[in-house]
Amino acid sequence: MLKNIKQSFSPLEHLEHLLLLESKGMYPSFPDGYRILNTFKGVKKRERRELKRIEKFLLLMPKCTGAIITNQGNRIDTRKTTTDVIGRGRIVGSVTFVKSGQRRGIADVKATIKGMSVDIELKLIYKKGKDRQSDAQIKEEQRINDAGGIYLITSSFEDFWNNHFWTIYKEEPSMETTIAPSFIDVTNFCNEKGYDLLPINERKGVRVSVFKDGEHLKDGDKVFTDWQEAQKESYTKIYNALNK
Repeated sequence: MLKNIKQSFSPLEHLEHLLLLESKGMYPSFPDGYRILNTFKGVKKRERRELKRIEKFLLLMPKCTGAIITNQGNRIDTRKTTTDVIGRGRIVGSVTFVKSGQRRGIADVKATIKGMSVDIELKLIYKKGKDRQSDAQIKEEQRINDAGGIYLITSSFEDFWNNHFWTIYKEEPSMETTIAPSFIDVTNFCNEKGYDLLPINERKGVRVSVFKDGEHLKDGDKVFTDWQEAQKESYTKIYNALNK
């Protein structure tokens, strides 16, 4: 039985907790007081900051993934400053913008949450109002809905966490309901039982070295593409073995 996450964490606190678990998995011997948990507070552009938080949260949650989709094209700057024979400077060349080949109206984040395709469009709320969907975005929303996917509009990471994510994830814990444990709980359970994982870097990825009460047990043969994926699979196997 799990505690109610919404009672235990604010959205940013939950993200920080996930980041802490990720950091502990990658650098287990590093003192907690010196760990840097990047919640993108230093990103000045508000829209970019909220999107980065949503993306990172999805990457850290079990059975979820997400990627920010950019449609900015390429800016080609051929300008340069030249000096003529009498010392006068002038700028020659130009700046051109090459459009991307991406279809207009694509949502800001493409995500998969527990096997479900989810398109997330960020529309900020300002003092004078809020962003509105373009005609292309409205058409894209209709395409997604017609195809059986989920299309949602959110105003921030906090709004996404509070009002959208748990409805889709269907694993918002309550004190009265027993649900499958999250990756946070799986990791904590294994750590409390004395199990720890350390990375073994390989040319094409990373393998897992398993320790029990500080004693080396075994090294895994599977090479994972990243350490987060390695931890999720390995801790889940240990958890399942201990709870048979």
